[in-house]
Amino acid sequence: MFPNDALTALTDVICDFRMPGTTIPGFRARALRVAAVGIFDLYVHHQHVVRRRLRALRVMCGPAGEQARERLGQLLESLRAQASRARELYERMNAGDGPGRSRTTAQEVTA
Repeated sequence: MFPNDALTALTDVICDFRMPGTTIPGFRARALRVAAVGIFDLYVHHQHVVRRRLRALRVMCGPAGEQARERLGQLLESLRAQASRARELYERMNAGDGPGRSRTTAQEVTA
């Protein structure tokens, strides 16, 4: 086993990952609608995909692996921050139930 190489390769895959379909016309609008209704968003990706997989792969490594681990840490922090901002936006959009305010629909998010 080569833990440094494995962690470096894993870091490259995670950092360069793009959702399948990003080149399909209209994908972004559909992804926003899915995220707005809470089905799948950056928070789910961060917590239930990336972090869960990294915890399952407890890797001991040397300097090259540590460098990859730092890069992963930066990505995780960036994902966490983006997910938090997106979640706050969705909550604000869906909180508009008072007088003179209307509930935002997923269609309005992408309009």
